[in-house]
Amino acid sequence: IVYPNKVNNHQSLVKAVKRWAELMGDNYITKRMRIRDIVTVPPSVEQEQLSYIKQSIKKIETVRYFVEFAHDYEWVEWLEAEGKLQNLFMLTPNYNEVDELLAEWLVEQFLFSHQKELFQLIYKNYSKISPLLWR
Repeated sequence: IVYPNKVNNHQSLVKAVKRWAELMGDNYITKRMRIRDIVTVPPSVEQEQLSYIKQSIKKIETVRYFVEFAHDYEWVEWLEAEGKLQNLFMLTPNYNEVDELLAEWLVEQFLFSHQKELFQLIYKNYSKISPLLWR
């Protein structure tokens, strides 16, 4: 939505606010189904979906749904590009539950099926591995 709006048409804003209100009113069952629908396929270019997932992986309650259904390695690449995996490649004691869950998901889902890609990811992150990945 671009402002100032030269044609004085604010329908896009009204539509966006209504959609935002719908999404904020979702219960956990609805959120789980929506996350499942988005992450059972590789990341799309649809910004609304990616924005929804970006918000979802901030909370432990909804990141659980993400790791339950995300089985495509492209989600690892997306998370890394978004900076959501950076704590997994730092030697710091400041981990949270989301970091722990993402580390467990990364190892359980991809350690054997995508070894080469994981080693490249570690190398890209200066060859540091969080203790979370060793558990």
